[in-house]
Amino acid sequence: MLSQMSTELIKKCMISLELSAEHALTYTASLKIGSAPASTISKETKVPRSTTYNLLNDLSKIGLVSIVDGERKKIFTPNPPEILLDLLKQKRNELKSNIVKFESELEELSTLYKSHSPQFPKVTYFEGEKGLKTALYDTLVAETESLAICQGHETGKESIMDEPQFLADYMEQERIRKIKLRQLLQDNSVNRDYKIKTESGRNQIILIPPEPIIKIDHVDKCIYANKVSYISHDNLIAVITEDKTIANAERALFERLWRFYSKEKNTKLVNS
Repeated sequence: MLSQMSTELIKKCMISLELSAEHALTYTASLKIGSAPASTISKETKVPRSTTYNLLNDLSKIGLVSIVDGERKKIFTPNPPEILLDLLKQKRNELKSNIVKFESELEELSTLYKSHSPQFPKVTYFEGEKGLKTALYDTLVAETESLAICQGHETGKESIMDEPQFLADYMEQERIRKIKLRQLLQDNSVNRDYKIKTESGRNQIILIPPEPIIKIDHVDKCIYANKVSYISHDNLIAVITEDKTIANAERALFERLWRFYSKEKNTKLVNS
C-alpha cells in the first residue's frame, strides 16, 4: 500500500518530466495492481478507459510500463520505480548542460535584448540621517563638474550639513578629489555666510532670490556624472536617479539658469 507521501512524490516527479497528475495516478495504480488490462487500471483510477489507455501508452514510451499483447487484450505491466529515478537524473543532467550552455550565450542574448528594450533609469531611495549622508557622499563620485541647486534654510533650522564634523569631512573629500562645483543657492543669511567661507575658483556660487509665492522646504538637487539626486533635509529622504538622458536634461536646465543669474549678477555689479 503506497503512502500518501509516496503518491504525492510520484506526482511531483511526473510533473518534473513534463507529464501530468493523471500519468502519476495511472502509474501508481499499476504499481498497486501489477499486470492488468487498461480497463482494470481505469476502474482503480476512475479515469475513463480510453484516456487510461492513452496514458499507459505514454508511460510505455518512457519505460515505466511494459505492454504485452494478450489473447484478447493488451496487458500493461509496471516497470521498477528505479526507472523513474533514472529518468529524473537524466532530466537533471540535461538541465545542468542547458544551464552551462545558456550561461555561455547569456552575454550575447543580453546585448540583443538591450538593443531593442527601453533603458529604464535606476532609482535609489534613502531615508533617515544615515540615508541622507550616504546620498550626499554619493555626489563625491563625480569625475567631472558637479552642479547643485540648493534652497538652503534660514538661521534656527538645522540640517545634516550643519553637523561640523560631517561638513568638514565632506568638504575635505571634495578638496582631495578636486571636484569642481557650481552652486545656485537661495539668498538667505545662512547661504551668504556659506558663500563667504567656501567660495573659490573650484567652488563657484551664485545667490538667487527666494521664490516669493511658493513656500519651498530645504531641498537640494545635485547633478553629477549620469545622476541626479534630490535631497529633502526637512523630511530626511533622498532619491538618486541614474540615467544619462535625465542627467543631461537637468544639466542643460542648470546651464540656462546659471547664464541668466550670471548676467543678472554682472548687471548689478555694473549698476552699483
